Amino acid sequence: MITQVRNWTAFVTSIAALFWLQPSSAVRNMDFWLPIASITIVAGIWIWTLPTNGAPTRRESTIDVIVLALIVCAIGALRYVPALSTLLTRTRPPDITAIIPALLVAIALCAGVSRIR
Repeated sequence: MITQVRNWTAFVTSIAALFWLQPSSAVRNMDFWLPIASITIVAGIWIWTLPTNGAPTRRESTIDVIVLALIVCAIGALRYVPALSTLLTRTRPPDITAIIPALLVAIALCAGVSRIR
């Protein structure tokens, strides 16, 4: 139980740190989209290099993806709380209607990598 809590804490903290440590950019919302691109690349490489024996089950991977998507949506939802909108990103995050399709594309890319493998 302690190990699971520690693992989830590290997972959530890592994702938040990607957004928080991203420097501001002259390009609008790039401090939000670059971490999304990084997460997608890392997830794709992780899926591509998973060993066939001892790999996490599909259920575990699905839970990880859902939690990751919820974290990104929560960071995007900070846009609607003026006092917290720049808590993890230097600029206000993009509208949630832009975030959800981007997440769906990222998930589809990773699912495609898992099918190829």
